[in-house]
Amino acid sequence: MLNLKITSLDNEHTLLVAISNGDHKSFETLFLHYYKPFGNYVFKLLEDISLTEDVLQEVFLRIWTDRENLHTITNFKDYLFIITRNRVYNLLNEKSRKNVLFESLNEKANFKQIPQEEEEHKADLELYYTLLEQEIDNLPLQQQKIFRLSKLKKMKYEEIARMLDISVETVRKHMYLANQTLKNRLKGKEGGILLVILSAVYQRF
Repeated sequence: MLNLKITSLDNEHTLLVAISNGDHKSFETLFLHYYKPFGNYVFKLLEDISLTEDVLQEVFLRIWTDRENLHTITNFKDYLFIITRNRVYNLLNEKSRKNVLFESLNEKANFKQIPQEEEEHKADLELYYTLLEQEIDNLPLQQQKIFRLSKLKKMKYEEIARMLDISVETVRKHMYLANQTLKNRLKGKEGGILLVILSAVYQRF
């Protein structure tokens, strides 16, 4: 098994109780604490930055959609590790990777066969993307374009600037305005959780 050294938050149980009650700010605190070390862990297994980002999105969105029982969890770090490990396994299974790769990963991460994720989690993910897309569509055209290139196409600011023939500073300004607008419009809504995850995950680990 890979050595995963991560310190739990001192007020973690309090955060879990708050998240169980739908508190977005507590979820953001928990997410920002764990996403980077777990991102590094997933990347060591997959060796693919794009797949790693996909795993992080789905894992943390699943935690949010299943939040009602979070207050009963006594060791969140272990809980998160199991969900993450299993999602990596399912992802590789879905992609029909070669058995050699599965055997290698079994040795590295102690994988076990588990059922496919429930359809309801996929539906939740689609719903969050729909809510976010609706608000992106309401942004000014240039902000829409730049936000999608940065957050959804995963392009760097320098690449966007070259593509659109504008300065990097202009890209940065549009991204700031787009993020502020989306945060305000999605505050307290389910799509806001996806925005938090996208904003952090695509900064890379």
